[in-house]
Amino acid sequence: MSQTHWSRLKQILVTMLVLSAVIVLVVVALNQHIQAYVTPQNILSDASTCRGFCRLGALVRPGSLQWLGNHRIQFWAQMPDASQMIKVEYHGDLPALFKEGRMMLAEGTMQSGVFKASQILAKHDENYRPKISQNH
Repeated sequence: MSQTHWSRLKQILVTMLVLSAVIVLVVVALNQHIQAYVTPQNILSDASTCRGFCRLGALVRPGSLQWLGNHRIQFWAQMPDASQMIKVEYHGDLPALFKEGRMMLAEGTMQSGVFKASQILAKHDENYRPKISQNH
């Protein structure tokens, strides 16, 4: 092979190596920002599912919400069929759409069988209509 062919082959190999590295970095970065959630069933069937920080998606069990004072609450998060539940504790302000019997997402960690939420997000259904102010 001539010197020109070797030079082009080296350029192609270096370009492929750089492109491969960029693709790997993009995939790793995207995987770290995926906002997936686990269910009570996932956690109860395999405790390692929620090792460290995770998001719990579930219904707030009707009648389970207890106010403990000083912006502290606890409630049971359940599967839609009420088959499996996890106790959730939270300290902070709740979103306006948070209600018993509705879906919510809680971000936090499992500690001694209780999900300690650092943030709670309420989910609305597809028919959500924001309140319209009467002070127009």
